[in-house]
Amino acid sequence: MKKGGRHVDGALLRTTINEKLQTFSHKRLMKDYEEIKNEQIPTVGVTARPLENDLFTWHANIRGPESTLYAGGVFHLELKFPMSYPNHPPTVRLYTTLPHPNVFNNYICLDMLYQAQEARVEEGAGWSSAYSAQSVLTQLQSFLFE
Repeated sequence: MKKGGRHVDGALLRTTINEKLQTFSHKRLMKDYEEIKNEQIPTVGVTARPLENDLFTWHANIRGPESTLYAGGVFHLELKFPMSYPNHPPTVRLYTTLPHPNVFNNYICLDMLYQAQEARVEEGAGWSSAYSAQSVLTQLQSFLFE
């Protein structure tokens, strides 16, 4: 072991890398939350916030648009962001029953929620670290109800 917190031990190295990722992910999620709170033109019918004790788990509600079959409905979702966010996408789980061809066992099948190299996503599609929590919510609202 060397002084200054640098260890040769691979396990400690992984911990250090995970701590850096968590710190970056934490900062990015805080930025994403501020973006949602301070948005000049809020996304109509969408609310979201992290849990009080877990910045990596967010709960969101999306209101069914007036001009659709879902008008008047409120659909509750949970977004779980990985420690590697924004390099990897959140998982989104729907807690309100929604008959939709791309909802399976309460999980939403949407290209932007998968890594581009995964077999189910076409080349050029999939997750990008440029996406934010706001862009995920906006895309979900459009995808589910239009």
